[in-house]
Amino acid sequence: MLGQNLALALLSVVLFWLISIPTGAIDVGDGAGWDGSEYAAMLDQGVGGGGANTALRPMVVLLNLPAYLVLGRNPVAAFQVMNVFYVAWLTFVLCALLDHYGSTPWSKAWFVTNLSACIATSKFPAFYPVLVDAGAYAIITTAAYCAVRGWRGAAAIACVAAVLSREFGIAVVLFGLARDLRLRSPILVSLSTYLPAVVVFFGWRTIVAAHWPEGGVDAGRLLVGLSLWQDRAFVAFFAYFALTVFGGVSLLVWSRARSAFAFLRSESEWLAFGLIVTGLAAAGNADIWRYLAFLLPLCAVLYACVAGGVGREPDAGVAGLMLLMTVLTQWPFGAVDLSTYFRDWFPYYVVVRNVPVEPIPILWPVWYLRFVAVLVSLIVLIVLGRRVKIGAQVSSGPSRWWRSAAWLK
Repeated sequence: MLGQNLALALLSVVLFWLISIPTGAIDVGDGAGWDGSEYAAMLDQGVGGGGANTALRPMVVLLNLPAYLVLGRNPVAAFQVMNVFYVAWLTFVLCALLDHYGSTPWSKAWFVTNLSACIATSKFPAFYPVLVDAGAYAIITTAAYCAVRGWRGAAAIACVAAVLSREFGIAVVLFGLARDLRLRSPILVSLSTYLPAVVVFFGWRTIVAAHWPEGGVDAGRLLVGLSLWQDRAFVAFFAYFALTVFGGVSLLVWSRARSAFAFLRSESEWLAFGLIVTGLAAAGNADIWRYLAFLLPLCAVLYACVAGGVGREPDAGVAGLMLLMTVLTQWPFGAVDLSTYFRDWFPYYVVVRNVPVEPIPILWPVWYLRFVAVLVSLIVLIVLGRRVKIGAQVSSGPSRWWRSAAWLK
């Protein structure tokens, strides 16, 4: 397994490099971008060099500091180099998670191929490198894996790193606590593993709030985010990105929803993780898929559970449609400029006309076609799922969830 996973991590790096060539790079802020300018300042001046929101996420910046010093104090180069490392790290841990839930080598390889072509995990860090997202995905996924494996010390350290990498890190802490509750682990053991991350999460926010009273996330800002749900355009984009955030992988999982929910009933901590991340994304703003992408560990586990049989009895129709939809929804080898950046990745900003681009990008009828294509592909995947007999029994540890799963009949 180790050799396979290292090879797949290398494959993800190669695909990341190939995709980065035609994608291009943002030219705002000397290549650092908008928020990236604050992360760059944090590398040079410490946490105080950023703003209130970026100061809440110091972990990835800290990890990037050695590269920054070695590369002549060039923040863009430091993030670019470290993003390659984060891509490999994330892929390796995801493959280990897939192994734990019974994926075959073929199934893992197909997962990595599709995931490596996605906006969240490949194109976005290539185009907009000076952000903490890629590192945060790797750290949070590692924390989830350590919790699943029951590695107490590693889980405690990884969860502290997770809550300091992105706000969504608290979801993996609650995931670990919920898992311990289901498995009836000793309370003191559970608290000693996850309580430090809870203390750090709230303690660090208290410190940041003392320095930036106007920053942070409060109930008022969350209510403003939830108010976007009154706009049908926001709802439509949220649904689209929920289905396609990981291209054909997430579409496949949604098309096997019956089996996925059967698994979630038996390992309910994954359901809790998904609800927390989705709830935070729903209360966020127009960066919809950037928030939904933190569902990646859950998506990987559900993929292993509902697609494990594809690795044993490969079906060209399912695999081919997955890759086709990944290409159509993520457009991995397309060039990106600020106009396509907002039109394709952050369309709701265009709807509310909050884009620093002239002329304002045109959304329709391009997006109508995308909605239709995704809906049709989802229906086809459901039909193929009923036709293809997939019945692999996948072990997920103590719970024998497959006994209750309705396997794509």
